Amino acid sequence: MYVSTVHSFAQDVIKSFPEKFTVEKLDTPIDDIESLELISDIVGSLLSEQKLQYLMSYGDPLFYVRAIKNALNNLKRE
Repeated sequence: MYVSTVHSFAQDVIKSFPEKFTVEKLDTPIDDIESLELISDIVGSLLSEQKLQYLMSYGDPLFYVRAIKNALNNLKRE
């Protein structure tokens, strides 16, 4: 029986079947800066499409990006 974490299992699957995964950077997880940039891009895109107007903060439209990242980290830990 093979026991692993979800992340380790997923990484093994990706390495075993690389032809099924076409994203370039799959061999290493993204770092904190990359994850903040990704969340910022997603939030910015949704704000520009007016899908997250209730999330917009006066003066800084990306004010909640760090809070979103922290919430996602908490969900992963739980």
